[in-house]
Amino acid sequence: MINILPQSDLKICFDQLSGCIRPHWEAGPPSAAARASQLTDQSHPPKILIHAHLHYMDLVAELLDCCQTIPDHRLAINTDEPWKAKVIELLLKEREMHDFELRIFANRGRDIAPMLLAWKGEILSHDLLIHCHTKKSSHSNIEFGQSWRRSLLEATFPAAEISLQWQRLLSEANRGLIMPWPHRHVAYYTNWGHNFVRCRQLMSEMGWILGRDTFVYFPAGSFFWANVDSLRPLFSLGLRQQDFAPEPLPSDGCLAHALERCIGLVPMMQNRQNYAAWMGDSNHSIEALQPDPCLVELPRHRDLALHSDRLFSEGMRQAFSTAQPVEQAIPLGKLP
Repeated sequence: MINILPQSDLKICFDQLSGCIRPHWEAGPPSAAARASQLTDQSHPPKILIHAHLHYMDLVAELLDCCQTIPDHRLAINTDEPWKAKVIELLLKEREMHDFELRIFANRGRDIAPMLLAWKGEILSHDLLIHCHTKKSSHSNIEFGQSWRRSLLEATFPAAEISLQWQRLLSEANRGLIMPWPHRHVAYYTNWGHNFVRCRQLMSEMGWILGRDTFVYFPAGSFFWANVDSLRPLFSLGLRQQDFAPEPLPSDGCLAHALERCIGLVPMMQNRQNYAAWMGDSNHSIEALQPDPCLVELPRHRDLALHSDRLFSEGMRQAFSTAQPVEQAIPLGKLP
């Protein structure tokens, strides 16, 4: 088991690239002592669904091996070609993985569209969702792409003992997500990007109002654990496959990128407790003062509402009065 660092110790910052307040991911978690989690016993283990979007065939075996670390799950797999499905079935047979369903779904909307459209009924009939895909980051250099993928896999598929802890934690009332702490090379860009307007529209359709001072965090790379009820509003949007742009997609600014941010925003706006999984310096390529793996509590909307306008204004003031490069976030300390 790993301990939990309270949100009162989370460092926050003003992101100059997109003008937002967010966790200061690139600084890593502080050295504050983490507390042991107190979890109730489960008389009925949660029903767990792993949704795996398998597009890059050279990465399928690696991902299936990771899925085997999660006890007692059902596997929902989609891929975009019949020949790929046949190869995947052989790999599943080799691993004696039998509790799965495999569907063909066009590669439009990448991993987000099939999660919300193809598997809606199956996901909503389970208690917990683990979402993953064969991430290659083909727009980036190979070394970075491999490092980020390994970071995501390690923070999503931990040892069996930790996996059981996370199952129990997310099964408790008012829980949302467990998401990987962002890798160093993406921490600077874990912000609105070119997606604020579309995020605001989507969140408005679900009943929430976003402002420029809305705190933002989300599972960058789209690997996460979730209490299914915390994501239920996303499945009510009535999206269609044609709403998603066809490939090739730009690196940012499409519907899938906005929905990725909504995956973090929706549980936060419901005031559910969310967590970032810190697996150590080497995993995230961040030199931090916290040497041990831990979960870090992320703030809920009600914890931010009284402070977000002041923090945003302070961040803007410092951004205009200092000569720091725009790629460098401005530290704002911790939440009061």
